[in-house]
Amino acid sequence: MGYTNNAPTRHIRLLLLAATLVAGLIVLFAPAPSARAVELGISDSDAATFTEPYWPGLGMSRARIVVPYDVATDTLGPAGIRRREIFESYRANAAAAGVNVLVAFGPSEDIRAPDTGEPVAPSADEFTAAFTAFRARYPDMVTIAPWNEPNNPDSTQYPLASDPALAAQYWLITKSICQGCTVVAGSFAGIGGDDAYVDAYQAALGGARPEVWSFHAHGDINSFQASGPDSARVSRYFLSKLQGPWAGGRIWIDEVGAIFRDPSGAVRGDASQQTATQFLLGLASLDQRIDAIYYYNYSNQCAMWFRCATQDRGLVSPSPFDGQPVDYDGLNRPRAAYNVIAARGPVIVPAAPVPPVVAITQPAQSAALRNPAPTFTGVAATGGRAAGQVTLQIFPGAASTMSRTPTQTLTAAVAPAGGGWSVTAARLRDGVYTAEASQAGNPSSSGISQDVVFTIDTVAPTSTISAGPPRLTGARTATLTFAGSEPGTTFVCSVDRRTATPCTSPLRLRALELGTHSLGVRATDAAGNVQRTPTRYSWRVVSLATALAPRTGDLSSAFAGGVPLAATCADSCRVEARVYAPAATASAAGLAGRKVSRRDPGRPRGKGYVTVASSAVVRRRAGSFSLALRLRAAPGRSLRNTSSLGLRLGLALTPKGSKPTAVSTRVTLVRSGALRALAASGLPATLACSSACSGRAVLWVPSAIARRVRAPGRSVAGGGRTGLPRGGRYVALGSKPVTRTKAGASEVVLPVPANVGKRVTRLAGAASVRVVGLASGPGTPASTLGWPLLLPR
Repeated sequence: MGYTNNAPTRHIRLLLLAATLVAGLIVLFAPAPSARAVELGISDSDAATFTEPYWPGLGMSRARIVVPYDVATDTLGPAGIRRREIFESYRANAAAAGVNVLVAFGPSEDIRAPDTGEPVAPSADEFTAAFTAFRARYPDMVTIAPWNEPNNPDSTQYPLASDPALAAQYWLITKSICQGCTVVAGSFAGIGGDDAYVDAYQAALGGARPEVWSFHAHGDINSFQASGPDSARVSRYFLSKLQGPWAGGRIWIDEVGAIFRDPSGAVRGDASQQTATQFLLGLASLDQRIDAIYYYNYSNQCAMWFRCATQDRGLVSPSPFDGQPVDYDGLNRPRAAYNVIAARGPVIVPAAPVPPVVAITQPAQSAALRNPAPTFTGVAATGGRAAGQVTLQIFPGAASTMSRTPTQTLTAAVAPAGGGWSVTAARLRDGVYTAEASQAGNPSSSGISQDVVFTIDTVAPTSTISAGPPRLTGARTATLTFAGSEPGTTFVCSVDRRTATPCTSPLRLRALELGTHSLGVRATDAAGNVQRTPTRYSWRVVSLATALAPRTGDLSSAFAGGVPLAATCADSCRVEARVYAPAATASAAGLAGRKVSRRDPGRPRGKGYVTVASSAVVRRRAGSFSLALRLRAAPGRSLRNTSSLGLRLGLALTPKGSKPTAVSTRVTLVRSGALRALAASGLPATLACSSACSGRAVLWVPSAIARRVRAPGRSVAGGGRTGLPRGGRYVALGSKPVTRTKAGASEVVLPVPANVGKRVTRLAGAASVRVVGLASGPGTPASTLGWPLLLPR
């Protein structure tokens, strides 16, 4: 109901007519019980209520008023301004009396349909602007019902009967603007069985869950007064609609009253109003969530005494503004109903029990099921008027997105002892579903379970390994990342085909031995489906060995100190190096040569070669080392004065746990012209690796030579990780990166800037240079290699 206390509404008349249908129900009169701990308030828009002499005796700290939604805006006409004045007086008087005010909004007094003069519902934007103004003007008003009786079909007073979604939108707007407020949802007119409107209103709330719902229950009291014992079917209806996903909210009956004189003019009198008010208090026994009831109203206030006769529900007899008493009751008299409210009893409880309680116990909320025909179990009410069976409906989808057309409707018998029930569904397709169980009870009431969302999943998941170590690596640790094709997937892992154990991503492995390793991942989804064939990833842990060798050098130095060679091992390894020459070349130069072994992995292709120098190192641990391949004269012969020798260098790198990597490269030794060749085409070198590797080779000269050739680089001190001798300073003439994707050798030429090269050729005698390399493989730290080289002019 709205501000006008004495205007009848169409739905009240309908409910009065319908009340005769329950005339045979039995009233359960308690021996004089008191009302359960429920707060009572007044639903009354009269500002004078809180200053009336009998107000304090009611012991109330709650009140409810209906005001136009635009009461705080600056565009009010005379009628709107008058309503604002009344509201502000009401607000001030309530504050002085220590009363919390529930403000319910209704149509504007000034904005009306031009053709009919009927009220108009504001748009969402208009409501937003009006409520924003209300919050700014009245910040102390923090208990709000966004719209009074939105489902009332009387279009002469209520404009939202055809738009439940807009009514729900008002609630969402109010909640978003006034986040610290108590925002009451519904405030529905008491129309039992109003499913279409209530369902649409709730659906429009989406995922929002109001903390308080409210409805009016005049129809229950009217039926009681008209026909005697009553089951409170209107209240039971709304309580049944506020179960399932809405069961967490509190409930207020924010407008309900007992008639002293009805609209037809019949005086019901003190006794009828008194017992009806006792029944009104008994509504609180229907549901523990009901914690507030607002009685309508304190006293009829009207401009003329004869108008006070319409819908007189006052606890105190009417007080006409003209001071003339009505002819059917004493002026300003506390009635018997007043005493019931003041004493909070005695109470008459409704005839029927509360709606039956029904619940689904299996499957669990959010369960994933592998069985496409699951069995549902639960508990329900027994005895009384509760039906002996439960109806289970299965809807496609989940929560606010689910279809309201059930895929299956099943029934299950309720066991008399314990109330258990069970039913098996027909086969369901894979997907998400919502199950809802209901049990019929008393007229217009039924129990509805909490919605249970579950998933049917009969498809086995798959897994993917998205990241892992390189297929060939020197790292003894590995991190592998994997994922399942479905949310909520769990995994078992088998490392190197050992027994599978539960695992999570990323999986980190340590202390891996040299050799081939593998990971097998098998996924299990939330429904228990298991991946048939595990996803596999394999890689090989290898030990890297590298070597850096020159491809040009001084012939005299090769006889005196040997051809230099640098090598590194990431673990224990064997490095074998040999210099080969054609037999005729060795004989002509007077070199000692011996036959090339067939088991020599680095031997050159072709026939007629002999070995003229060799060296080998076996390392038991990681590190860098050098070899010198010294040319020797044949017994009884002296070395000829040869100007140059074209030889081949063979390398065999055998890291721990690996086969040898063989490399064969050309080496040219000269007595003169090496500096000219350096200036013209750079210094050639060979980097050999036992697996994939990368590195950089750098050509260094002592600072004294760098100054003579005016090399542009910065001087660097030897020592540390430079690979240069301690105590000297060096300048880099050129560098070159090297990258290999597999085992073998890379030929690299270290360039010299053209202007520096011209000055290099002017150096007198031979020049000492150093070649330093820094090489590493996948997962292997970089190691330094280097050797000195004398280049004759």
